Amino acid sequence: METFYRVHWADCLPFSAEHAWSALWGATRVTPDGSRIECIACGGTGTADGTKYGDPCAECDGDKVTDAERGYSCYTNPTDLIAYFAHRGEPSDDDSVIVFEGRQVGAGSDGETLAVPTRVIETMTWSELRKRENR
Repeated sequence: METFYRVHWADCLPFSAEHAWSALWGATRVTPDGSRIECIACGGTGTADGTKYGDPCAECDGDKVTDAERGYSCYTNPTDLIAYFAHRGEPSDDDSVIVFEGRQVGAGSDGETLAVPTRVIETMTWSELRKRENR
């Protein structure tokens, strides 16, 4: 098993292997487990041009939803996690940084690791992670 670092948003489903799905920023989850999202390509309209009568969207085939990617977005070390959020804006301390063991299952749309957890090692705030890494 490898060790991973993830920011887990306060409004996300509880951290678990069952809920380990990743979606693009701003995606709306449409299933209770988070495995399906509203299609971003068509804005959930199901059509290529976003109108009621357009051709079916190539991404979702007109279904209005697509699969999320299996695994949580994460990094194998805290330095890379911090560097990623330097470009996105730092999380608040209402969100959690979770250090966990798991298995890598792929790569996400931003090139980040996707992993399914097997055990939580530690949970901390973003400020705690930054303090620890700035020593």
